[in-house]
Amino acid sequence: MKEIKIVLLALNFLILSEQLYAQKITNLAILGIVKQKVVILQLIP
Repeated sequence: MKEIKIVLLALNFLILSEQLYAQKITNLAILGIVKQKVVILQLIP
């Protein structure tokens, strides 16, 4: 029973870190898009 719990905890941890990583990438992508838009707006006189 203990082994199953450890495996489940490890899986949970992996899933969580995957989600955090995905969130980070999403945030970076959104930031990139926002920065691009700002640059484009600055180029327009």
